[in-house]
Amino acid sequence: MDNAPFPSSDRSRTSTGSSGLGSTGSSSGVGSSTYSSTGSMGGAGSGGTDAREALERVQGAVHSTVDKLASTARDWAGKIDEKARGVSDIPKQALDYSRSTVQEHPMQAILLSMLVGYVIGRFSGGRSTRYGE
Repeated sequence: MDNAPFPSSDRSRTSTGSSGLGSTGSSSGVGSSTYSSTGSMGGAGSGGTDAREALERVQGAVHSTVDKLASTARDWAGKIDEKARGVSDIPKQALDYSRSTVQEHPMQAILLSMLVGYVIGRFSGGRSTRYGE
């Protein structure tokens, strides 16, 4: 007997004559029926269908997982797109708000701009005077 990882089929163990029967020589067809039920196709006919059904179950599980991941990725892409549009609208909203505020309160806007100019001038060192020289 060889050291194969799988059991060999009946066909490889028996010599087949011209009649197609096994070496038993019986006319009952035991050799050929044994080969057909435990042949090289993986055993009985249900063994192949069991493997096929298992493969189909695995494929179904993989497809459903991929579909879930794709749906989640689509949802995240939509949320990111919404956030990006919101962030890009912020400067426009700030400009619109400042325009409306200046139109509603022009004197306060002028006084605020003068105050900001004065503070910037003081911090930047403009018009420095030296006493005692």
